[in-house]
Amino acid sequence: KEEQLHTATILTRDAASEIAHIHNRMPILLTGDQISGWLSGDIKTTEAKNALGTGWGDRFQFHEVAPIKMDSDGPELIEPVQRLI
Repeated sequence: KEEQLHTATILTRDAASEIAHIHNRMPILLTGDQISGWLSGDIKTTEAKNALGTGWGDRFQFHEVAPIKMDSDGPELIEPVQRLI
């Protein structure tokens, strides 16, 4: 029996303006309308560069989290930091 290879890719683009102060890049989040075009290869390079990941404007939320270590794991890692000051 032939073994299957499972892969994943993370695409990035310039950060949306509302989160650019955190980092200059962000992952591309495909909208429902973009998924089939991306998977089928129907999206052209220019369209991909200009449009992919832009359908989520004004939907980003962010908050500060506690520092982590290389072996940190768990859902508590995304909990907001509770500052005393």
